[in-house]
Amino acid sequence: MPYKKCKICEKKFYSKPNSNKRGKYCSRKCYLEDKKSECLVIKCDNCGKQISRPKWRFNTKPLKHHFCSTKCYGQYRSKHSDEYLQSGKKNMFFVAKELNEKCLREEYEKGGLRIKEIAKKHNCSYGVVSGRMKSYGIETNRGRYSIGSCEAYWRRYFQKKYSSCQNCGWDKDRCDVAHKKSRKLGGKYIESNLLYLCPNCHRLYDKGKLKI
Repeated sequence: MPYKKCKICEKKFYSKPNSNKRGKYCSRKCYLEDKKSECLVIKCDNCGKQISRPKWRFNTKPLKHHFCSTKCYGQYRSKHSDEYLQSGKKNMFFVAKELNEKCLREEYEKGGLRIKEIAKKHNCSYGVVSGRMKSYGIETNRGRYSIGSCEAYWRRYFQKKYSSCQNCGWDKDRCDVAHKKSRKLGGKYIESNLLYLCPNCHRLYDKGKLKI
């Protein structure tokens, strides 16, 4: 039958055929009343205004505070800044407190762990570890994505700093970036482990015939 009973007022109304999923309400007014019954009336924590929120929000993801607008949320957050940890240098040390300068130097420089491995070990993000290392002045590997881009960066860096070979002063062409401790043995692309040498000095240094 195309006639159905309204869910709210139980009034019979005409419903189009093949619309079993719809046609529960006879009017928009009954529809809104049903939706209101599924909501809870609460107060805004900033201005005290009454607002309605659906019940399923409180079951799936309960929230500590409720606000009527983004303006009220911003005002409340500025008044209670202790409850909200902002991203920045001031609140950077609330996460992974054990990652101090001594711990980072032991794990990164002596232990040879990568930044991703340190972050996974201490259950924090890559940005937390790299930002903390930067604040402590620990030299990090510039080649985060590829070795080629890292070597090109250090070649440009040393070319501006020295403009010639550190050993013999050869400056007719670009020099090479040599490692004091080879990459096979765990040497990294940091300034303390690198030298700017010409091809001949680089070959002699790798063979152990040249000491700098």
